[in-house]
Amino acid sequence: MKEIRLPSLPANRDAGPLLAAALREIHPGPGRIIFEPGRHDFFPETSEAVWLNAANHDNARVPVACPLRGFQGLELCGDQAEWVLHGRMSALAANGCSGLRLSGVAVRSETPYVVEGRIRDNHRDAVVVTLAAPHGCVVRDGCAVFRDDAFAGQRTYLQLQNFHPDTGLLPEDAPDNFGSFFPNRAEALDRRTVRLFLERQDLRPGWPMALKTERRWTPAIALDHCEDTRITDCAVGDAGGMGIIAQFCTDLELLRVGVAPPPGSGRRISVQDDASHFVYCRGHLVLKDCVFERQWDDAVNIHGTFRKQQVRLSAKECMVANMHFQQMGLETCHPGDRVSLRRADTLRPVFESEVEDVFTINPQFSRLTLREALPEDLAGGLVWGNESWHPEVTIEGCRFAESIPRGVLIQSNRPSRIRDCHFRNLPGQVVATPAEANFWYEGAGGTDLRIGGNKVENCGYNPNFLGGADLFDFRIHAPGEDPDFAYHRNIVVENNDI
Repeated sequence: MKEIRLPSLPANRDAGPLLAAALREIHPGPGRIIFEPGRHDFFPETSEAVWLNAANHDNARVPVACPLRGFQGLELCGDQAEWVLHGRMSALAANGCSGLRLSGVAVRSETPYVVEGRIRDNHRDAVVVTLAAPHGCVVRDGCAVFRDDAFAGQRTYLQLQNFHPDTGLLPEDAPDNFGSFFPNRAEALDRRTVRLFLERQDLRPGWPMALKTERRWTPAIALDHCEDTRITDCAVGDAGGMGIIAQFCTDLELLRVGVAPPPGSGRRISVQDDASHFVYCRGHLVLKDCVFERQWDDAVNIHGTFRKQQVRLSAKECMVANMHFQQMGLETCHPGDRVSLRRADTLRPVFESEVEDVFTINPQFSRLTLREALPEDLAGGLVWGNESWHPEVTIEGCRFAESIPRGVLIQSNRPSRIRDCHFRNLPGQVVATPAEANFWYEGAGGTDLRIGGNKVENCGYNPNFLGGADLFDFRIHAPGEDPDFAYHRNIVVENNDI
């Protein structure tokens, strides 16, 4: 096996060309790249731009420090190595790889994505905030700009939350994530002080605050159509999207992975969205001894997606559509997959078939050819789900703490276990299965789910969060009633210390 060592360089020296050369020499593998202890800085000017069509993100062409395509048996080994990203970048994007191993690497941005600081004043229709270094602000055409670059001004809505100065927690009267959005209208008072025009009675002068100013462009690690992937002893300090996003991946392990603010940073927020997110994965998905702290969205989210039935084209052909704007371009299914047609108002299945062929018309619409004949009279309000791409899940020995919303959102039609974990200071739910086919179009059902041996401490304390902050929520969020049908089945919650 070819092995290449990459030395640590002085701060702000570009390590990108060295890594790119090493990847070219090893491709397609197997091979090993060892990152020596210390800093490895990456810059967008010398990083390959990759089109990241990542689920639950805003699609964009993103500079990536480590772009991987078609590698087999590649090992990226860090020995206390730190990847420092400059500007808007992703650390790693892998597509069509097998046997990928990533270990011993800590990822952070030179300038964090979430702006932090303090609430200075709260008037009836405006809030004055003071920003902490390294962030500053200018106002152009009435909109606050926090990163003065090519993306400036593209964030038309901001999100703002504050935190108790003693506990560091989100207060009990804080609005949920959707309630914290407001239009970007601002007035600059000086380089680090800005007046934001919004009405929020819960924001208290003198309290710390965090401000989300970015869309979901740059996840730290993105995996697409990869097999047998293992990430071990790695850390993600922040990202302009998810910490880790995986879609259509088979057999994925996260062992001792941390998504949390970098040690010693004093920051209250790590990644600006989910710590980890898994869409249409299968085989075994294992998260063991991981730490997910202070992200601005769910710690773990596992689900499939629904496509809306459009037109019956022939006896065995139909057109389907992606409906949520952050699912545009995400594949519907593959030949050989088993798909189900369901009522959107109850999620009851009305038809199932194996897929014979898929033709992608454009990022929203696809044409499916099925092996069995469709019902002749297809009523409105139907959605398609892919039954073949769901993982058997094990979440064990993980710690979830001080995140803004929830712990684990899990939907899989395979056996799943959440055990021996510690959930602490989550204002929302600990575990939820929020299937629905009207906004996010996400689901798969909770089947044979066991939740046991966990410690739950001070969670569900904010009644404004989804579902009234129940600790465990196994409903479907659908408008219809069907008392004879159960979408979630065989869920057991036992022996938890709450």
